[in-house]
Amino acid sequence: MTWRISVGDYMGTAVFHLQGDLDSTVGVLQAEMTRTVKDGSILLDLTGVDRVDASGLRELLGVIRNIHAEGGRVAIASARPKVIQELRAAGFDRLVYLAESPLEGMGWLSVGSEVGVPPIEDGFEASQPVAGQP
Repeated sequence: MTWRISVGDYMGTAVFHLQGDLDSTVGVLQAEMTRTVKDGSILLDLTGVDRVDASGLRELLGVIRNIHAEGGRVAIASARPKVIQELRAAGFDRLVYLAESPLEGMGWLSVGSEVGVPPIEDGFEASQPVAGQP
């Protein structure tokens, strides 16, 4: 599937709508975020993402680290059950807020990270096996 990103804004927060497979091609997300994100908080809407592989998780981890380094927060919304399972298996639920809907994710971003998702710890790597991968 072709990888596509569309960027929107909701009350000053960048919202990235992703479509396709979350794999090594997600590196374009980093460049787009650098150009777009102003306040550091972002919502990644994964409604159109069918699957995630290990290289995509590494790229996504880099994106999250950069946002956290700038003091921002990240919420991931509307991921399909299989994608949520893969993100949790890799430990991403300790790094970002996993919301069922964009509205829930925006709500979490508006109240801040004190709700329970800690910042990325130094040395964390997305090295846990991804569900369904050998």
